[in-house]
Amino acid sequence: MESLWAFIRNIKSPADVSKRERPSATMKISTEDFLTLHRNGLNDREIARRLNVKPSSISLLRRKLGLPANAPRGFPKHIIEARKRQWEMNVKELESTLERKGYIQREDLPYSEYAITKLLRRVNSRIGIIKFNVRRGSKFSEYDLFGELAGKRLLYLRGDNRVINFLAQNLNPKNREIRKALTLKLKNSGMSDEDVKQIIHMARSLHTIGTEQNTNQRLS
Repeated sequence: MESLWAFIRNIKSPADVSKRERPSATMKISTEDFLTLHRNGLNDREIARRLNVKPSSISLLRRKLGLPANAPRGFPKHIIEARKRQWEMNVKELESTLERKGYIQREDLPYSEYAITKLLRRVNSRIGIIKFNVRRGSKFSEYDLFGELAGKRLLYLRGDNRVINFLAQNLNPKNREIRKALTLKLKNSGMSDEDVKQIIHMARSLHTIGTEQNTNQRLS
């Protein structure tokens, strides 16, 4: 029979227990209990309180099951619906302004960039945003790629020829590497392949014409 000291020595400390031996947070939760509470409209925090687990564990299980989050109890359904209607009205107002003007610089709007981005995530629309900036460590500076548009933000309606003409006039794809970088940037901003090709083609043509005119003026 082993001594008490030997028995104590053989006990594993929590640090020695591998992650595989530890039960996951979601394993402690009864899926049946969770589904019942979720169907009754309880949010993650309320379910966590009922089941005596962390809210993050409930959130993880809910996402695994592909279920949406229930709204907090403090926000009745009619308030949530009213907010949605307000968001839709704001987007329609932006769209009508863009239909009149073709494009708008973010600085000309009464909304912050964060508010606009959040709004467009919540409501489906034809509005796109182009941010004329580059990541840290980029091969090109903002001015190399975007010229006078460097650092600015532009809102536009997808498929509108006015923004295509504007970008073609203000961008200068002077070499192959810059053309490639501009193409990628415009596509990542939500522009279609066809529109991006048209912008690059028009910009190259305008730049070539401008260069030829400058050369002729010097020679004359």
